[in-house]
Amino acid sequence: MTRLQRAMPWALGISLAVNLLLIGFLAGHRLGRPQHGAGLASEGRWREHDAGLPGPRRLLRQARRAGAGEPLRKLMGVHREGLRENRRALQNARRRAAEAMAAEPYDPKAAAAALGVVREHSATSQAAAHRLLLELAEQLDPPTRKNLFQHSERRRNRWRGSEATENR
Repeated sequence: MTRLQRAMPWALGISLAVNLLLIGFLAGHRLGRPQHGAGLASEGRWREHDAGLPGPRRLLRQARRAGAGEPLRKLMGVHREGLRENRRALQNARRRAAEAMAAEPYDPKAAAAALGVVREHSATSQAAAHRLLLELAEQLDPPTRKNLFQHSERRRNRWRGSEATENR
């Protein structure tokens, strides 16, 4: 038996293990726990920062399922430019904060000021999103509103197990 023939089962076994690990990772990522904001690394993506409240993309999917897709689409159209401006300002503030944190020489006052700007833009952006949610909720009938926002709560509690329902 040649050296290559002896190594082949080991190579195939290692290849199989790596493939299974990759498949498990991808399946876990797709089906696993909801992602939380990754801080400065998540530029360009809005994450769910409020417990139980969906981000814009998930809200749109859930609204379609709950029969509220058209009212949400109209509201998003009305508020789109303001939401985009808020998002851009927040992204720029995060970028400047990351630069201030990585700067050499490090200036703690500049970094603190940059992070303060991030907080301000985060609050502004979040307040705008909350106003949109309130406007949407006013336009929906009670069953549709309940269906839309209970879906968020069910999805969030799915990862908490039985303790979420016990603590209610």
